[in-house]
Amino acid sequence: MATVLAPRMARRYDVLQKQRIQLTTDMVERMVGHRTRLVQQTEGAWHEGEDDSVYDYGNASRAVDRYLVFVRALPRGYYAVSLVVVFFVLIAQPTQQALALSLDGLTLATAALAALGEIVGLAGGVCATWNTVRPFVWGNGNPAESRRADVEIAGAGPVVELRGACVRYEGRSTPALAGVDVAIDKGDRVLIEGPSGGGKTTLTALLAGLRQPTDGLVLIRGLDQHTVRAADRSKVIAAAPQFCKNHIFTNSLAFNLLLGRAWPAAREDLHDAMQVARALGLGPLLERMPAGLFQAVGATGWQLSHGEQSRVYLARALLQRAEVVVLDETFDALDPASLELCMKATMACAQTLVVVTHR
Repeated sequence: MATVLAPRMARRYDVLQKQRIQLTTDMVERMVGHRTRLVQQTEGAWHEGEDDSVYDYGNASRAVDRYLVFVRALPRGYYAVSLVVVFFVLIAQPTQQALALSLDGLTLATAALAALGEIVGLAGGVCATWNTVRPFVWGNGNPAESRRADVEIAGAGPVVELRGACVRYEGRSTPALAGVDVAIDKGDRVLIEGPSGGGKTTLTALLAGLRQPTDGLVLIRGLDQHTVRAADRSKVIAAAPQFCKNHIFTNSLAFNLLLGRAWPAAREDLHDAMQVARALGLGPLLERMPAGLFQAVGATGWQLSHGEQSRVYLARALLQRAEVVVLDETFDALDPASLELCMKATMACAQTLVVVTHR
């Protein structure tokens, strides 16, 4: 009975779990993407499909409930049928021993069936939970498949756009940015200059998705950024934050350069890392390192100078192959000769470039 019931219960629980996750995902995405829905959909389509999702979840829940009722009714059915059998046993052999053995056997069997029914129900729930978390444990599959929008990199219109963006910091009476409208098209070369405290870093953080606006919209290829998956966003925008907000990890130089790609690195990735590093003037550093790209760097490894660290941060952003590269004061630690070399390499590698600098 356990062999027959447990797999069926597991399948019903699995369907219910998926319906619940899908319903929750839809609700959250409708909440965070409500502004996009107001702009891009007609009023009649705002709640399209919601009733179907709730109906599917209700059906899955009823299927589980019906099976649980059946499983828990088995011990009671067994008890009723067994009472009839015991009655005929007692007619054939009306002794105290027969009565005691029959009632004890009936009670023990009924209790065992009841426990078995609970185990079948628990096993179904455990199997459904395991199917949900298994991709996180083993690293395969795609749990709770996302329905967020895929970004077409080659689409028309601005790559990144701010509409009426406003950022307010807690404890300050005036906003850091107010009513900012910016459109970055493919191939643009944008230079942002200004005094300290003027909002340059806040503006680049909005463009790179590192900060959310208090008011206004951030659009990626015309889509609200909340509806764009992180994996798709990283294909569009790569950022190198200020030097004080960046970090060299205690690992190989290749690992630090290829943080935006898959690891362990493929041969092609290592080749690209070598080419970009040499283009940025890190060739002499690689020649001095005994292990080259695989030399350990960081707090307990090979110590990099201020300028070398800046070029590693720059290479890390360029190697992500994003359409837009945002650099926040990345060139400020470089001497004039290194600055000219790095600028030429950056202009050659980056399709679209946004640079913040004090120079």
